[in-house]
Amino acid sequence: SFPAQQTPPNRKQSLRVCHDTVI
Repeated sequence: SFPAQQTPPNRKQSLRVCHDTVI
């Protein structure tokens, strides 16, 4: 999961990682 301040190159990847963290 990446911090809100830091924006990864792939937004979809970040969303997926965030979702993975939730699960």
